[in-house]
Amino acid sequence: MLARTATERNQIAKLMRAHTSKMRADRAKFYARRTHAGVNPNLQWTILSDSTSGYIYISNFFFFNIVLIFFHFSFALPHISPLPKGWGSIRRLPIGVFGLINYALGYRALYPYPPEWPQTPNFTISLMYNHFYRMFSIPDHPRAPELNETSDGSPKEYKNSVYLAFAALKIIIGWFERVNHFFLGPGHSHEEQDGIWHVLKNGFYQSRVGTFARFVTLCTQAFQTAKPEVITKFPVFDWETWLRPWMLAIHHHSKWRAFQFTRLPHNPNAVLMKWKECESTPGDFHGSASHPDGIELLLELPSGTPNRIISQYFRPHDIADIPKCFNDLNPDERMYWEEVLNESMLSDNTSPPVPDDYFDFDRLSYNTWHTAHPDTFQHPLTMPTTFPAIDVDETIGNFFFFSFTIYIYIIFFYFFFILL
Repeated sequence: MLARTATERNQIAKLMRAHTSKMRADRAKFYARRTHAGVNPNLQWTILSDSTSGYIYISNFFFFNIVLIFFHFSFALPHISPLPKGWGSIRRLPIGVFGLINYALGYRALYPYPPEWPQTPNFTISLMYNHFYRMFSIPDHPRAPELNETSDGSPKEYKNSVYLAFAALKIIIGWFERVNHFFLGPGHSHEEQDGIWHVLKNGFYQSRVGTFARFVTLCTQAFQTAKPEVITKFPVFDWETWLRPWMLAIHHHSKWRAFQFTRLPHNPNAVLMKWKECESTPGDFHGSASHPDGIELLLELPSGTPNRIISQYFRPHDIADIPKCFNDLNPDERMYWEEVLNESMLSDNTSPPVPDDYFDFDRLSYNTWHTAHPDTFQHPLTMPTTFPAIDVDETIGNFFFFSFTIYIYIIFFYFFFILL
């Protein structure tokens, strides 16, 4: 979108000011929740989570260089600093990292994973469930009746009906009494989580990382303070197949960026989902025109437990070019990758045994914990309005198209000049 007249320029400037005001208001709300959770971990939890972005390599196709971007995989193994000549056109094994910050517990975690785990609701929910299980299983760890999650709006990971149903599930099984999920606006960073990626990438691109074990070590060594816990063993389950038969079909939920899940007062087994444009939008959460009080996204707790997904083998093209790196690797690194090529397998880290109580929802419920800790102060499910909401023009919704168009233009011209 390019302004050709003064009127168009003024309109674009107005949209940009409104967009910036709304993002600042959302950010102020997040800061308030983050501080509130850190000071009062028994009142509410605030969690920020994200996955790494992509890495780039140039592939030769006949007489043309084609720039390929592997989204969600910022790292490629093996890696040597400085990168040997010719490695830029070699497809190395992409590695992704999922990270989260739990501000209530002052806890950070990184989950490095190979490419056999695609970015799907099953994968993201499995990692979040693993975090809750591990934290709930620690004796005398603080628990709270309210959960606030913040993430980006990726439809493959978070902004989909399955992940929203998982939010309702956390109330049905008694883990929380209220769950709020806030999605970040397009083009706006996670700040602290992006800061973690920046530190990790700096350490990676300045180091020799010849094996996956070395990369796991780097995930800790790259940080001088606030070192995260690095978790490589995590089970993955088919949550979508388990939840989908009991989910209400919904549409057009991608336009909203703030969702709230609470129990029905007259039916504790029912959980209502409400929403609004974004966290800083004035007014309460609401439902649709036909269901003004909200909708029951997850109708009931499914029977049984989700089925395990076991995937520890690579697709052949993920590791086919690794032998081209052998001349620059030391003997130990070369032996490691020869074993990987022979077995098509990085390690058994991604298929650990599942504890017997992994799906013991009652043992992990908030009421069970509170019964064992009767002196814990219970606060009403309210949050002080530390930062006032900023009223903005209703046309701000059109700004997403503008920002996306500018992003496409930048990417196009950047790679156009590279290919020249």
